[in-house]
Amino acid sequence: AQFQVMISVYVVMNFKKLGYILALIMNIIASSFIAFQFFMKKSFVSFPGIVVPLCTVLIISIIYLCANHLNEQIVEITKQKEKLEYLNEEIASAHKELERQNKRLYEYNTVMKENEEKLSQLAFYDVLTGLPNRKMVINRIDF
Repeated sequence: AQFQVMISVYVVMNFKKLGYILALIMNIIASSFIAFQFFMKKSFVSFPGIVVPLCTVLIISIIYLCANHLNEQIVEITKQKEKLEYLNEEIASAHKELERQNKRLYEYNTVMKENEEKLSQLAFYDVLTGLPNRKMVINRIDF
């Protein structure tokens, strides 16, 4: 009886639905033969032989249902993992794009500062001599 239980559990665990059906049939047939002896021959000694296959059916049903539930969860988790990987790739590409844009903005800012300094030089200093011009002197006096 214990060997039958172990075989039933092994078949259900390794062969999923087909194994569950085979183990179910095997235990129902075994239970039927023993029930036949119990009722026809009035042999009350064989009563535990009926209970073991029926309990085995209950056990393998629980194992099968739990395995199906776990498989569904694994499928869902796999889908979530794929979705997260996709989102992670999108975030990484967006991060790279932001780094490129930040670098360009830094370069543009540097160019603008250089141009501002050149414009300030042209506005407040004489081009030929490099001395402060009239506008610069007036701004300093006002200050």
